[in-house]
Amino acid sequence: HEFTYEKVHKFSISSDSKISLSPAYGMATGNFVVTIKNVPFCEGMTTSSSYCKFGAETLVPAAQIDINSYECTAPVRTTEEVVSVFFDAQGCGQEFHAGNLTYIPPIFVYSLEPRMVRSAGGEKIRVAGSFFANTGTVMCKFSPLDSVLPGSWISNREVECLSPPMVSGTVALEVSIDGSTFFAAQDYLTVEHLPLFDPCNGTRIGPRGGGTVV
Repeated sequence: HEFTYEKVHKFSISSDSKISLSPAYGMATGNFVVTIKNVPFCEGMTTSSSYCKFGAETLVPAAQIDINSYECTAPVRTTEEVVSVFFDAQGCGQEFHAGNLTYIPPIFVYSLEPRMVRSAGGEKIRVAGSFFANTGTVMCKFSPLDSVLPGSWISNREVECLSPPMVSGTVALEVSIDGSTFFAAQDYLTVEHLPLFDPCNGTRIGPRGGGTVV
């Protein structure tokens, strides 16, 4: 009699953990990092035989960051679409669905209102543009400070940022809706050091550009 032996791969992971993908959104231009966590470990799995699969065909090598987590660079997509992402453990002959990745078009940032703010910070800035998808993530970066703060989504044509404390001068404002790719506004912010109240008579003072509520 002839006997055939088939190797059985053993997988191990915490029973209360679920494989996950982040981020859930990314620019169609690609080239951003996605992280897959809680990947089941099996005997025979090696870094050289581990891949992320985007959609039905595109395989990208996976870099291991710890025993159950991997990173991959997302490929370019020509259209806005939702792609299923899998972790392909070829050394174990297994494939795990990590989640869905929504590709979104690059955003455009047109204008800021107001364009003049106080150095004390805490002022709301309306940012007008297009393709502001409601990803649940809006980040505002004030350069050259490299100060990154969360913003608010208003509509697909408008988001809102809150100014941080800044020194007087000119500041560039950049916006991201995926947490990693930032797009600069065409306008610059002018930061002025102005007191909130006139020390002589207690009246409120606002920027020369107007916009102060009285």
